[in-house]
Amino acid sequence: MSEDAFIGYQGVDLYDPEKLTPAASANMKTFRVFKKMKPPQLLELLAESYGVNIRKLRLWPFTMRTNKAIRPAYLDLDPEICKPLEESQFGQTLPFFLEMLPADDEREALPSFSKDNDVILFLKFYDPVSETLHYMGHWCINISITFTQVGDECRRRAHFTPDTPISLYEEINTGRLEKVLNLNVGLDQGLDELMDGDIIVFHRTFEPSRKSKSLLDFYTYIQYK
Repeated sequence: MSEDAFIGYQGVDLYDPEKLTPAASANMKTFRVFKKMKPPQLLELLAESYGVNIRKLRLWPFTMRTNKAIRPAYLDLDPEICKPLEESQFGQTLPFFLEMLPADDEREALPSFSKDNDVILFLKFYDPVSETLHYMGHWCINISITFTQVGDECRRRAHFTPDTPISLYEEINTGRLEKVLNLNVGLDQGLDELMDGDIIVFHRTFEPSRKSKSLLDFYTYIQYK
């Protein structure tokens, strides 16, 4: 599943496995592989299929957390550690997210990722006027960066001016969002349990009204519609 699969999705997590959007269906490929194949070999197969250098790809298997949220997780490709696909839950019932360097990116490889010091976040923008969510991409960053820096990146991606007031929330699972109250702390201190695949939702700071649902009201609405 490529990143374009998440565009236009109006719900919790990054996609709904029970009800795929047109974008998700169009950007999900199925591969028949040997049960004994290990993830590094799968990555080689994907590189060949997409016609790109393997260093421009990274696999993130979707997993179901204990709170039922479905999020991409880190996959260690160390051949001494990783198991054959048949011995792991990866790719059995949930897909992989394939991180891929954009075609117009001149770098020769994806930036390195430290499983101990980095985290992959996914960003969503909520527009209270149209009452819609907009996928704003993923971001691999050091766990020590502050929410002030996260806010700066959100403004940049939304093409807001640097002084635009915004509010940040952590999307935890269905019906549960937590507003980020202290922007000066690092991710590793500000989130209850920082994990790869965490989702940050942001919007321009505004006063909710009958014409503009709050983010919490919007999530309640999409949960029960």
